[in-house]
Amino acid sequence: MSVKMRVDVKVRKLRFKSTYVYFCVYTPETVKIKYRVAFIGSPVCDTLAFNQLCRDMAGKGCLCVSIDLPGFGNSSVMAEQTNAYRAQIIWGILDDVDFGRNEDLGKWHLVSHGSSCGTVLEMTRTQPNSVLSRTLIAPVSHRFGFTSHENRMSGLRRWV
Repeated sequence: MSVKMRVDVKVRKLRFKSTYVYFCVYTPETVKIKYRVAFIGSPVCDTLAFNQLCRDMAGKGCLCVSIDLPGFGNSSVMAEQTNAYRAQIIWGILDDVDFGRNEDLGKWHLVSHGSSCGTVLEMTRTQPNSVLSRTLIAPVSHRFGFTSHENRMSGLRRWV
């Protein structure tokens, strides 16, 4: 019989200029935090899509943060929709989650879906010492003018 770990879930939103960004923090209550994982959603994959996975991982000792990009899910729409600005917002959220913790956990595992993959690549480019790994699920990038799966994958290989 397995023992169910207790997980504390906090739903929060932070304001960046005039944009509110919605996110959930899943913290293990009964075990020491081993890893930090950020899940960044897309129009078809918001914070609730990662809910069960985050609960399960938090039960195993992972601090998980599930974030709706501005303009998607419960987050408000912002005027500036660049990967660079989104990356700054997400680093701000992760800094806020870390604030006040006495644990020295180091780097983040970044997991992204769809249009948020470009944001995660920008996060890795701007703060490589803060990223332990990145996982790109169904990446989409209009920046390079990709029209087919093969073209999209060849372009992403340049980044990964």
